[in-house]
Amino acid sequence: MSRLHIDMLPVGDSDAFLIEVELDGEPEVILIDGGRSWEDGERILRHLNAYYGGRIDHLVLSHIDASHAAGLLYLVESLPPDKLGQAWVQDMRQHGVDVERAVKLGRDLTEQAQSTPVKTMAAHLAEAVETTQQLIAALDAKGVPVREPFSDGEARVGPLTVLGPTRGFFEEATQFYGDVRMLSAMVEHAVSLRRKHTSRVRPSDPDESLEQAIDDPETVKQASVLLLLEYEGDRYLFTGDAGRRGLEACRDTESMRRVHLLKVPNHGSKHNLSPELLDLFSPSLAYISASGIGINPHPDLIAALQNRGAVVYTTAHSGNVWHRRGDVPPRTGYETRLPM
Repeated sequence: MSRLHIDMLPVGDSDAFLIEVELDGEPEVILIDGGRSWEDGERILRHLNAYYGGRIDHLVLSHIDASHAAGLLYLVESLPPDKLGQAWVQDMRQHGVDVERAVKLGRDLTEQAQSTPVKTMAAHLAEAVETTQQLIAALDAKGVPVREPFSDGEARVGPLTVLGPTRGFFEEATQFYGDVRMLSAMVEHAVSLRRKHTSRVRPSDPDESLEQAIDDPETVKQASVLLLLEYEGDRYLFTGDAGRRGLEACRDTESMRRVHLLKVPNHGSKHNLSPELLDLFSPSLAYISASGIGINPHPDLIAALQNRGAVVYTTAHSGNVWHRRGDVPPRTGYETRLPM
């Protein structure tokens, strides 16, 4: 008997993917990210109890970001230890980063910055490091084993294969957090990108728009964990918030060719995927977790996906999206969702 079901839960401009897969043995439950707030964590916990037996075999934080980690922190503090199996979290401390100093640098930059966008971005980076360390501390307190998912290290998360990043790529991405000048430069670059993102008039051709987009400079997003699930000959790719540089650095790009389901990175931003990457992925299904407030999911990216034959679903349009295959019973009150 085999079965697979995946819930993409509505947590705004964040991610929460609950996956249960049974291949040749006991089913395994995987949670990738947990939303940005305790309210998101409560929503996930209710869903976990209702449909997944109230347990998590593999808890994954895709990258260092409070918008993905805060709900996980709530879950870890709420669930009994015997309901938590294994955690997979990147830990800057294991790679020579003084996390207390990194948080202080971010907060100092927040106070010293002249512009509101720079203040906001610097505060976001400080909160990301701090919340991730709180999550690791909570896991340690519960006695939950914590490992780091790297393609050249712990290369499997239960039934999922880790395609990226490598340990070296992650260490390169985190070097910015120990130097105030490098951190300031990254923040300024990110703010500049966002200004261009909202002010430039888009060309009519979606591929042309994506070609001109600037890759996301937030380095920890680039180092998002890339996870591949293979089920009955089909490939499911989960990308976190990885950008072009992070995706192209994958050592096994062929394993990402013609996926059945693509978890679109970074809430459907046009900056993360190039036409060449879309041609590589050529997904049958594209799932986008987004609030729909603001410019994401970006219409040019949606058009580019649809031009390649993808059926696109987003939480901004449909709320909770449930994908099921195999011996999975129907759920009361669930009906077929309309794609975009």
